Amino acid sequence: MHRFLSLTLLLAAGLSSAHASIQSWQPEWQAFRAAYPYHIQVIALSKPNAQGNRLLIISEPPPGLKPDDIARLAPESFGEIAVPRHRIGYDGWVQDAVIELNPLPDRQLAALIDDLHTKIFGTAYKAMAVSIPSSPRSVNRDFNFDLHVSAGTLKRWLLPDVSQLWEGCAHLVAAALLALYGIRLFGSGRRKRHAFALLAGFAVAHTAYGSLTSYARARRDAIPFKSTFSNESRTAASLLSTHSHGVFYSKTPGLVLWILPKGELSKSARAEVRRFALDSDIILGSVGSPSSVAIVARERVAPIDILPPLRTETILQLASVQASGLAQSYERTHVFAGKFDGMHDWAPIYLSDELIDTEYGSLLNITDQLLKSWSMSGRVRYVNFPYPDPNQFPFPKPLLIYANARMITFNWNTKGAGYSSQFGPFDVFAWTRTGALPVDYLGSHDARLHAAEDTGYNYFATLSDPNLVRVVQYAELYQIFRHYRISTSQEAVTYHAATPEVLRTQARFLIERFAAVPDSRIEQSFNNDLAREVLACKNQLAGLQNAGGPDPTENLVSALAAPRAYHKQLIQSGVANQNSLTWKVARYAADCQLSLSAVSSLAPLNRLQIMKAYVAASDRPATGWIHTPSIVISRPYGEVAATTGGHNLNSAATLLRPSARLSAGEVKVVEESGNRILEFSPEDTDRIHQSVRSVAREDDISAADFESKARASLAAAKPDVRPLADSLNFTASHRPSLQRGFEPEHAPAYAEKAGWWTDDANPSGSQARLVEALNSPTRHTIVIERNGNDGYAIFDGPRHQILHASTKPGTVDAVLALVGDENVPAASVHLHFRGFDPREAKGFVQTAKLQVEGNIKRPEFTATVDQEEFDPAYLKAFLEERYSFRQVEIQEVSEPFLTPEGQTAVDIKARVPSAVPNKPSVTVRIRVTLKAGIEMTAELMKSIAAAIKTAFDLHALAAPDDSVLMTATFARSLAKVDSRIEIIDLKVTKEGKDLHFVLNRQPGQQTIFAG
Repeated sequence: MHRFLSLTLLLAAGLSSAHASIQSWQPEWQAFRAAYPYHIQVIALSKPNAQGNRLLIISEPPPGLKPDDIARLAPESFGEIAVPRHRIGYDGWVQDAVIELNPLPDRQLAALIDDLHTKIFGTAYKAMAVSIPSSPRSVNRDFNFDLHVSAGTLKRWLLPDVSQLWEGCAHLVAAALLALYGIRLFGSGRRKRHAFALLAGFAVAHTAYGSLTSYARARRDAIPFKSTFSNESRTAASLLSTHSHGVFYSKTPGLVLWILPKGELSKSARAEVRRFALDSDIILGSVGSPSSVAIVARERVAPIDILPPLRTETILQLASVQASGLAQSYERTHVFAGKFDGMHDWAPIYLSDELIDTEYGSLLNITDQLLKSWSMSGRVRYVNFPYPDPNQFPFPKPLLIYANARMITFNWNTKGAGYSSQFGPFDVFAWTRTGALPVDYLGSHDARLHAAEDTGYNYFATLSDPNLVRVVQYAELYQIFRHYRISTSQEAVTYHAATPEVLRTQARFLIERFAAVPDSRIEQSFNNDLAREVLACKNQLAGLQNAGGPDPTENLVSALAAPRAYHKQLIQSGVANQNSLTWKVARYAADCQLSLSAVSSLAPLNRLQIMKAYVAASDRPATGWIHTPSIVISRPYGEVAATTGGHNLNSAATLLRPSARLSAGEVKVVEESGNRILEFSPEDTDRIHQSVRSVAREDDISAADFESKARASLAAAKPDVRPLADSLNFTASHRPSLQRGFEPEHAPAYAEKAGWWTDDANPSGSQARLVEALNSPTRHTIVIERNGNDGYAIFDGPRHQILHASTKPGTVDAVLALVGDENVPAASVHLHFRGFDPREAKGFVQTAKLQVEGNIKRPEFTATVDQEEFDPAYLKAFLEERYSFRQVEIQEVSEPFLTPEGQTAVDIKARVPSAVPNKPSVTVRIRVTLKAGIEMTAELMKSIAAAIKTAFDLHALAAPDDSVLMTATFARSLAKVDSRIEIIDLKVTKEGKDLHFVLNRQPGQQTIFAG
């Protein structure tokens, strides 16, 4: 059921019936949510109505964006805004921003889409607005997301074997020494030693040749990568070793890397994460060097309506988590959980604080339901969980019956899923399979349940269900961030769960009731086994209450009302003595929950009232666009068991390490710094991963058993040497586009192409000459060319890369992405415009300046406008010829006048002679514009005129320069004359051709524009 709650914001004049207008779009929003019943974060557009209006949906915006913020994104284009809620779970929901758009031409609509992406997602890279589907999305039947890419495979693709290089060099040195020894002995009469030394030297040299040849072959076979902004190809090892950062693509389509430094992520990471998430669909693992990490993913094959991009805010949030584990569960064994109306069960939902009201927390709830319902052959159904059943369930009967179990724990965990292996200076992290997390039915001591875990894991992983796959990818990222100590300064916890007082009150009552119930009634009410357990717990309770010391009742109340929170608090308090009363209380609450729950049936407890009171007490202010439910309600059908479980996501990965001391098939367990490491032979690099799951799935296994299990699974393993296309499950119809990454075919777009994207082509001859003429070692040059109605082409000087954009907002974002790339450190940026008039170019740089405000890297912009399409050589000479600025002659000073914008200004004309004999002088026209509302007084006019003469004295300039570009420095000097000056516009004329220089003053920033 949908609720359409509107937040009415009258943003356009004349919308007296705006509320009725936005309500008329309700069917389109409901169609969108019918197609996407769970989580998706996109911008969607409807077709225009008869008046030309459209419905724009921003689904589940990032948490920092409030409804009022959205209203301010494009007030001139927005009509009314509504914020409807779509329910997920009993009291959970997601919110979307639903906006009626005023009629817009296609070009303006595309510009709006670009602008919204920049403001919402941090970049307009490949911006798009998807169509609102006319029918619900079908279940994934076409794409296989269950990939098996081992650490050995990642090493083979990304890292040449450096050990072979050092081994070959060592052998060469040994061979040379042996040869010298043999030559020295020649003629000494020791012919046997001589012959032996020469033969040994030859053998060692042959070995060296083999090692070096293998290394050369590995280097040749290592996949080359190029960045978003460059066609230069380099290996992953080279990129990691030279501290390169950003998003990179394999030369042959298939892989995407996000390379980031260890430590805290920079502010530019937000745009990088978005590009990486758009262009990839499944994360495979990572490779770490001493200073950097490359997160490896498959290049996007799946459309975003099947497998949406991972979310930037969720990725950054996981990087901010400092906890060693995350958890989610339906607390079925809670003493107050159970049936409340004869048919339905309820239970509190536990989420780690970091997961409350987050996309990941909600995904964990959804996939928990999948595990329990489908493992029980659909015999358990959940409220507000309209998930279609699969074609078949994992077991021929509900697992309870199939395994003949009295009680089952259904759990997802990370045991044996993530593992890392050290190869020389590089650490390779991989995941055993990407289709689902490992399944745990707590079957370590039950052979049938133990076998069912393997069956269940394989079943769920091969479903390629998008929600299961996304849970795996976020778990991978969580382990990668913790493994390599990558973090953000972002606050991870948005809400701290508190125990509702209603549960504490009911827990006190239950304890009193349990202590008072006669033994005879217990024996009459329950079967023999359960009665014995309940009586034992009752006796333990009496023992706790009579133990002396502090009254344990309040601790027991806390432990029963919120068992996980109590146990967590106990650990954090540092109480080490597990024989203490507080630890005994914790163990009692855990061991006797079932008995207490059974006794609660004898007490006058109203579970429906408790459930409602719990929900009311758990209510919290809506701080974002996602609200995770506080309880779960289910209905069991037929014979089912009491169940518990959820997700246990541990940040620790299984550690592996190759050892040259071991022969093929041998393994050894070593302990280092409290960590258990499984060593293996380098010959087993391509098959050791098949041992990880078997040894890591059981807790507290001894080192001997660890080795034994690893050795047994290794003996049955086969090397994985599949080609890249096979390892990534590419097929003839499902493989990366030659255009690379996310492309229009991956999203049902509304029509007009938006955003910016890259091009593998090189600039043409004239374009390359222009960039070369303008570029310099201290200046980063970018040429921006408008191609009529076809959009814009952006040529980057240092990297000879072409970007394309269809709108001005997309072009601005592309330029800022080039400027912000940390691989190009130049602080000065020169923008050269073609196809622009000076006013348009000025507006472009003003927009860029505003967007770069607040960034750590804030370059100084200079720019020129090529209205006449100057020959590159002429333009270079124009910019770099030298002049005698100290000999400036002021020729004219105008009277103050009003500009078209209503500001006061004055024009000044000056002549500057050439520093080279017989070369023409230049004319400099200066317009000084005051801030709005300021009048030009005689005193201010006098100070400006004096400052002009002083500023042209090179000794007064911050950076002496005799070229025309020195006028940018002159503008800075003149801007310091008075805070009332807002704009200084200079036009330099040489031989009838003009260059313009403009300074826009902003507090704390001086951005120079020339055009």
